[in-house]
Amino acid sequence: MKKAFFIELKDKRYHYLAKVLKEEGYPIFEYGEEALYPDRQIIYIMALTSIVNEEIAGKLKENSMLFCNRLSDDVKKMLMKKNISYHNVTDNESYVVKNACITAEGALGYIIFNTDTSLIDMPVLILGYGRVGKALVKTFKDNYVTLSVATNDPLEYALASMYANNVFSLDDLCDNTKGYKAIINTVPKLILNEKILKKISKDCFILDLASKPGGVDYYFAKKNELNYLHALSVPAIVAPKAAALILKDAIIERLDKDL
Repeated sequence: MKKAFFIELKDKRYHYLAKVLKEEGYPIFEYGEEALYPDRQIIYIMALTSIVNEEIAGKLKENSMLFCNRLSDDVKKMLMKKNISYHNVTDNESYVVKNACITAEGALGYIIFNTDTSLIDMPVLILGYGRVGKALVKTFKDNYVTLSVATNDPLEYALASMYANNVFSLDDLCDNTKGYKAIINTVPKLILNEKILKKISKDCFILDLASKPGGVDYYFAKKNELNYLHALSVPAIVAPKAAALILKDAIIERLDKDL
């Protein structure tokens, strides 16, 4: 069955996605528009930063398809009753890895514009060594940064030891905060709490890449005039066109599997 896309145009990435899909011959509408396509399957693409709740799920047409972020169990039950198939784009490993690479590029830019020294031999600490952490290490090492990694995961610790200049446990973070020009957090839970932030120099730039609520005590950081930034949806900000292309590939790959 032919398809029509309804896209939530929440940021530039989704505007580019709509443009690319339209160029490939698909009917494109902004999410919320009314259009009758009895001979086409409706494909909803919601922004990854949006939460699809029961109210939104109730408005989706039966026998359609939904691309989104994570869903609650109650919403999943509603969608199943309406015969709506749903797919979490972040379950696509290829998409996540490519997205992490763009995030690392963006992080490099944030570091350049928020520090006062060269990247060469700059001491940087990365918290966490998941997909984003790995991409950060590769990107920063390519620019001659001196890297430390902190992680509690045994496998991540072993892998990071192959590439970083120094690796230690997050449990030892409180004793390993001095001397860094930048600290980048990728762990989606509170890591840089008040106790640790007290030990971080005010000339150190703190970049938090973790999803909300982030991994930094922002109340304390602001109160003490620390140099910090909570950077969300980095690919959509620094490279929306590239982010749209990898998102399109992930969606088309899923659609092709369903044929």
